[in-house]
Amino acid sequence: MAPAEAGPPRSICDRLDRSLGVIAGRTVSAVLAELPPARIVPELGHGELSGLAFAGVELFARCLRAGRLPTPAELAPLQPSVALSAAEGVASEAMLRAHHIAARITLEEVARLAGPGEEDDVIAAAVFLQRFLPMLIPGVGTLATANAEHLAQRALLRELAAALLAGEPARSLADRAGVVLSPGYVVAVIRRREPGTTDSGTTDSGGIASGGIASGGIASGAGASGKADRFARRLHEAFGSCSEVAVPAVVDDDGRGATALFPLADGDTAAVMDRMPPLVEALTAALGGPVDVAAAVADTRPRLPGAHEQAAELLRLARALGRGPGLFRLPDLLLEYQLTRPSSALPALARLLDGLDNRPDLHRTLRIYLALDFRRQDAALHIHPNTLDYRLRRIAELTGVDPTTSHGLHLLAASLIVRLAGSSPA
Repeated sequence: MAPAEAGPPRSICDRLDRSLGVIAGRTVSAVLAELPPARIVPELGHGELSGLAFAGVELFARCLRAGRLPTPAELAPLQPSVALSAAEGVASEAMLRAHHIAARITLEEVARLAGPGEEDDVIAAAVFLQRFLPMLIPGVGTLATANAEHLAQRALLRELAAALLAGEPARSLADRAGVVLSPGYVVAVIRRREPGTTDSGTTDSGGIASGGIASGGIASGAGASGKADRFARRLHEAFGSCSEVAVPAVVDDDGRGATALFPLADGDTAAVMDRMPPLVEALTAALGGPVDVAAAVADTRPRLPGAHEQAAELLRLARALGRGPGLFRLPDLLLEYQLTRPSSALPALARLLDGLDNRPDLHRTLRIYLALDFRRQDAALHIHPNTLDYRLRRIAELTGVDPTTSHGLHLLAASLIVRLAGSSPA
């Protein structure tokens, strides 16, 4: 521990303690005003940034009063701000500027609080601040260097994933990334659920959420945004908790989804699939919200494009049908997947419900009735049993299909699936 040294009079320290909130508020405002938004730590909201600013100023005031430098234990709560910024690619220069802005605001407040004859005390506080400041940012350069290495590795894994999914030669990319190509992979299509979207993946306005993956679109890498880079970093953190080897992955252009390739060690598909539920949990924690993951198996590398297409379609189906969030595999949507494959019967199947297009009450009753496995007394229907009987008769009259028979129920359920999945003709 550093030797004790004479500190400013208690009066200045007392006044400084009463002004901690003011200094923290001014610091946050100045940082937000003087640094470009892209250079500020993206993961820290205004509240978190204010909390870190207050903690830093409070630690300075405490050490100033005691006439000593902070201990490693006291500095530890402030280190996440350095680690986060370096991990997100914020330049060391930006972090240095942010800390110097905080130091400037603090010193301005110390000078303002000083009374007549306390000029020497202000100078002493300024000298102490210059010794205190470097202790807050000892690892920015090292972390930034490590981050550059991680970014380069993620870029290689992204290029490798893109090549494999496109069916292109990938051995040289694998060698550069230090990855051993697997004979086969489990393709996992990942999509985060954004605030303002429904369970079906649509926005509140009814449109399909932007950046959809039905076509399997992926980022090219060169134009990947900072949002996509942050998403990629969090993905790989989650992958690390579920896989012992590097996972090639490519992030969607909008930074909300990705496609990852989990190698099949010794062709053990079951072992990789068993890791998918823990992966969903890890992704939910890493991304800070619910996610959907659809998984499909490519037992050989040439089958990767087809497996990717299947996984993307499974995820699209699950969202269109209001499933999830969670994990989806072909067995989970076997009937729905088969019903929505292109065929000459699809248009006619979709048209079975045309008669309900102007009757949203009947359409909703049918959806809930089918979802409840025909439990007539379920409270979720919110209607009297006699009302349900009447609506089921009206559905039969308008569609020509009787929902009180097993054959009719199967037809209506199939028609509903086709419509919800968006496979009906335009």
